[in-house]
Amino acid sequence: MILAEIFKNNRLSIEDLAKIIGVSRRTLIRDLDKLKEQRRLLRVGSDKAGNWEIL
Repeated sequence: MILAEIFKNNRLSIEDLAKIIGVSRRTLIRDLDKLKEQRRLLRVGSDKAGNWEIL
């Protein structure tokens, strides 16, 4: 679900993404960390002005 939402809009903030998916911010961060470890997702740029890149 995370990758599908990022595919639609790669500029989503963590807060916005958590609201869309319906999980807490902390849960989303944990899941994003797992995707980064699996090298399926990468954050490019700063937290504020950056974007997500699906690998």
